[in-house]
This record gives sequence, C-alpha cells and structure tokens, in this order.
Amino acid sequence: MRRGQKPAGLADIFNRLKPADYLFEDDELVLYLPEVAMGLHMRGYAVEIPYAALKPLLRTDGPLGGR
Repeated sequence: MRRGQKPAGLADIFNRLKPADYLFEDDELVLYLPEVAMGLHMRGYAVEIPYAALKPLLRTDGPLGGR
C-alpha cells in the first residue's frame, strides 16, 4: 500500500489469496496474508483460526465438518 492509498477491503484481500496462503493444520486454519504484511512493512503476517471458531461456517459433510 502506497502512502495516501486506501487500504484494500477484507473481501479484496481474500479474493487475491492463493492456495499456498492456506495451511490446514490438525486443529486450526492458518492464513498467510502477504498483502497485509507488505502494507505493514513486515516480512509476514499470519492469522490462526481454530476449527472450533469456524464450525458454524463449515458443512458437516465437508472435509473439516467432523472437527
């Protein structure tokens, strides 16, 4: 993000994620957000989301539904 530039919205950031930015661990989903890291002048930025927090959003017949 350049000086004076409006930050990207959350939907825009997620739409630009690549498959390599998602890491499915045993108990959590880790999202690597390179665009956020660049905007904050950091090497990396990751968000760890426990599957329990995602449970209302997951399909029960999907690959993570039984977690």
